[in-house]
Amino acid sequence: MGKKEFISETAAKIYAAMFTREDKDPDPKKAIELADELWTLLEEKHSE
Repeated sequence: MGKKEFISETAAKIYAAMFTREDKDPDPKKAIELADELWTLLEEKHSE
């Protein structure tokens, strides 16, 4: 799986999960940022 596909799929899952929180509105930009951060963390772990 490539970076774009990973971020797209992961951001969609994060965004969907955001709807379960009543205290904050879902934010698609934040979901993409979180997915990108997760990609970076996984890349760093994999390269160790």
